[in-house]
Parts: sequence; structure tokens; C-alpha cells
Amino acid sequence: MSADRVPPHDREAEASILGALIVDPACFDDIAAIVEAGDFYFDAHGKVFDAIADLNRDGKPVDIVSVREALRTRGQLADAGGDVALADLLDRVPTAANALYHAGIVRGAAIRRQMIRVGHEIIRDAGDGSEPPEELLAGFEHRLFEIGRGLAGAKSGPVDAKTVLTDALNRIDERQADGGERSRGVPTGFPALDDLLGGLRPGRLVIVAARPSVGKSSLAASFVLAAAAAGCSSLFVSLEMSREELGDRFLSMLSGVDLKRIGGALRLDAAEADALCRVSLGRGGSVWIDDRAGQKVARIASTTRRAIRRHGVRLLVVDYLQLVHPENARDPRHLQVGMVATRLKELARAARIPVVALAQLNREVENRGDGRPRLADLRDSGQIEQDADQVLLLHAKPADRIEAVQEVDVLLEKNRNGPRGVVPLFYRRPNVRFETPSVEFR
Repeated sequence: MSADRVPPHDREAEASILGALIVDPACFDDIAAIVEAGDFYFDAHGKVFDAIADLNRDGKPVDIVSVREALRTRGQLADAGGDVALADLLDRVPTAANALYHAGIVRGAAIRRQMIRVGHEIIRDAGDGSEPPEELLAGFEHRLFEIGRGLAGAKSGPVDAKTVLTDALNRIDERQADGGERSRGVPTGFPALDDLLGGLRPGRLVIVAARPSVGKSSLAASFVLAAAAAGCSSLFVSLEMSREELGDRFLSMLSGVDLKRIGGALRLDAAEADALCRVSLGRGGSVWIDDRAGQKVARIASTTRRAIRRHGVRLLVVDYLQLVHPENARDPRHLQVGMVATRLKELARAARIPVVALAQLNREVENRGDGRPRLADLRDSGQIEQDADQVLLLHAKPADRIEAVQEVDVLLEKNRNGPRGVVPLFYRRPNVRFETPSVEFR
């Protein structure tokens, strides 16, 4: 914006809101659900709004006298325009009937000013050249996302329980009509697990945790491949493995060809080559891979939102949580990891997709006689357990390393609004692939 242009604002609407709050204090809660002090362009108006808010919070009467006294006590009466300005507010508003409409005008102008401010920051920071372009883009998208979330929040609020019950009944009707198919989330590829989870549901944070080399990355890969086979696209954020490594794993899982043969130096035989040539992801779903190292949640969120818009992504996998860079590197480790978990949960809710985050377990598992993991074994932060909607712990049964197949129990130790349970699977090591137990493996 050029220097001679004034940022969006509406003096009359701001003054009308304040006058309405003095004339009819009962409308404060409705107004406060739309605007706050920072939304006022004129600093004097913001100070008056703050004084009225404090009076309401303390249960004190709101009138011209009490507002004046509150401003005087704060030492802000002169900044707010003095007695003349307060009297003018009352003269402007004989009734509070249009206060909500005026609040919408003020909030809209505040949103526009925020967008202009972000635009200036984009021009300034992009011209500075001190940050990598991808970091700049992630930061800008995050700021715009926060503005959008604030705008959505201004339009939302408490919902009548009757509406909630009606929506719930409609979902049940849909489930009854189609056998439950449309109401289930993204399939995991394992029917017994889907029965417990109801599929991977939008808005939920699912933690898959295990000690190293037990197969948590393989289980997550199974999820995205099953989603693709069902026509659902996903985004796999790999902070540990490269896209080449993931590509080899996907080929081995889908073809049945030994992973060592795919990544080895020896030539494949005809049967192996033929099996690889027949590999397909399924009926319309895609798997998008982001293998950039050292990412923060803000960048992951930015990439996810673009993937949702451009590719219709319905599932996010993050491999793995403890490798996500913290927002504040000075915080203690448990706070860093806890904040990552919280931000991933917020992303799941805001983007309305399931987020599967892999996590490491601590060494206490190995010191336990049965080797069975517990929720308390989640490494670095109890906040992971708190934020997660569902927690899957992988319990590998003792087996000889030369055995091609190992029994692994998936322990559903936390399942918000659902049952807990154990799902036995087989882990086929040569293909890094989990399979449902069948007679041929016993």
C-alpha cells in the first residue's frame, strides 16, 4: 500500500459499537464473539473497548460514568479522547439494534489490514534474501492460514445440541444405508484394525510407536498404499528415509520381490522383473512424498494444505515425530516434542484429515521381561499421549533373525471414543510388509 493510502477502517462503525455497548451492556457477549480490542483501527476506540470488557469481566455495571472511571484508573482517559469523546459515543447511538452488523464491518476491516500487513512482510522478507525460499513460503502460508482460521472462528461459536444430535443421526442413517462404507475413514488395509479404529478418521491424530527396526515405517507405508488402492491420495512426509529408499520399499511391498534384490547390485531374474513391471498403486489414489530433512510443523502444514488443494490428499503420514524440528530450540526436549504433537493435532483438525505420526519408544521396553510396550514408554513427552486420539504400539514377538516372517501385535492402547484391542499381524521381513495372518504362515 502506498504511503498516501489509509488502511481499511470504518470510524463510524467502531464508534457505533462502543456506543451500543454503553447503551445496552447486555449485547457485550455477542459483540465480543466477533471483535476484540485489537480489531479497532483507532487506538482510542480499542482502549474504550478494553475498559468495557474489564467491567463486564468483573461483573460491574457499564455506563458512561463507570467507563470513564475505568479509563481514568488506567490512566487512559486522555488517550481515549476524554469526556467529550465518551459523550459523543452516546450521541451517535440511540439504539444497539445494529451493533452486530457494525461489528462485522469492523472485523472485516481488521482482516483486510492483517492481509495487507502480511503482504508488506512478504515483499520485505522476499527482497531481503537471507532465508531459503521454501522457508519463506512456508512462513507466509502459515500467517495467511492463521488469518483464515481467525476469520472462520469469528463466524463460529457454540452450536445447539439439537443440531449436533441431528447431524449424528444423519451420519447413522448414511451408515445404515450403505453398510457403513462411506462413514468409515481412510482404510488401513487391515480389516481387524479398521474395525477397531473405524478407519483413519478426519481430524484425528494417530500415533504409531515402536522401538527402532520393529516396522513402524512399514506399517505407515502399508496405510498409504491401502489408501491409494481404495482411491484415496495421501502425503508421506519422510524425515528419515529418502524418496529413493521409500520407492524401493513400495516396490518390494507391492511386488513381493525381496528388498535386498531391488536395491542390490545383482541383476534381477525374469520372474522378479516381471513382478516389478506389474506393480500398480490401485484405482486412482496417489502417494505424494516429501523427503526434505529438518522440517518444522509450519512447513509440513503448508505442504499439506497445498497437497489437499492441488491433489485432493486425504491422509498425512509423518515419519517420524521426534525428527520434526522444534519451534523453539531453546525449550527442554519434552516441551519441544510435546509442542510438535500439539501442532500436528491442530493440523488434523484444521485440515480435516487424519494425521498419522510415527514415534519412538524409550529403552524401558527392552528392560521389561515380556518386551510389551506401554503408553508410558512414549519417548520424550507425555504430551504425545495426551494429544493423540489413537495410539498404536507395535509389539514384536521373539523370533530368530533368519526367519522371514515375524509375529507382531498391534496394541491399540488408546482409542478415544472407541474400544481398545490387539490386532495380530505378520511382518514379512524380505518385503518389509505387514500381512494379515493366514493358514499358510502358521
